[in-house]
Amino acid sequence: GDGERGLDYLPRLKDAAAWVDCSIAEVLEAGDHYVVLGSVRDLGDGNSGDLPLLFLRGGYGSFSIPSVQSSDGALAGHLVAVDAARSEIEALAADLEVECLVTVASGDKVIVASAAGLEWSPGTLRAPVGVAFPLAAPLTPVHVAWAAADVQSRWIEAGRSLLGTVDADLVTSELSTVRAHGYEVTNSRAAQSEWARSVNTASGTGPVDLTGSMRALLAGMEAGTEHSLADGGAASIAAPVFGPDGSAVICLWINFAREEPAARVELCLQRLLATTARLTTMLGGTVPGT
Repeated sequence: GDGERGLDYLPRLKDAAAWVDCSIAEVLEAGDHYVVLGSVRDLGDGNSGDLPLLFLRGGYGSFSIPSVQSSDGALAGHLVAVDAARSEIEALAADLEVECLVTVASGDKVIVASAAGLEWSPGTLRAPVGVAFPLAAPLTPVHVAWAAADVQSRWIEAGRSLLGTVDADLVTSELSTVRAHGYEVTNSRAAQSEWARSVNTASGTGPVDLTGSMRALLAGMEAGTEHSLADGGAASIAAPVFGPDGSAVICLWINFAREEPAARVELCLQRLLATTARLTTMLGGTVPGT
């Protein structure tokens, strides 16, 4: 209406925070709707002074030109899985009254791609979607337990780089345990508290510093208290959704706000595993070793 036009005279919304002009690159079927991938041709600031709903490097930020070129092109391959999981985690969160997250491993970091049930979060967090943290031992072994040996080695070395030292035998054993069970259990409440503290105090300029959580997780592994479903033990559980090549394209998490009886954790685990199996089938995925 005000005469502003994009490429090929496409209209722009007045008072938008930013505009992006795309051509359609691909249309992917996802359940009962479609995911449209656009190839960006041009973009720019709008005439609004407000911040957009934009996550960049772990926090909300402004839209500026020239734009930051994302190094996460591989994330495009996970979009369908993340979108398909949205309704599933919403159902899990509502039925079980728990916080559910979807995470994606891309390059050297893990990104929270979707969330539901935040009213049952173990901690009062800022919006977790978009939070990024290092793909480094001992964090999120569920993302690398089924990966190639070189990926696992980089995961261990990343942990050493951040902490100075990591017991390779200890974390390799954890990978074997996760792979044997088909899921990850975190029992460290200290690690869970450190996660919430780190996310809430992050500057938004890069991946969240989770070295406190990493040390707490290692302490639990050394004490032999991790991966237990005993009463009051589990702080979180996680399981992978596999793609056609047998890789874990996304992982689904349930976080417990309080100590739960073993029977309750087992119920949540079975619901989680049923959900990840359903999503794997929906995506034409293959469970490694089956």
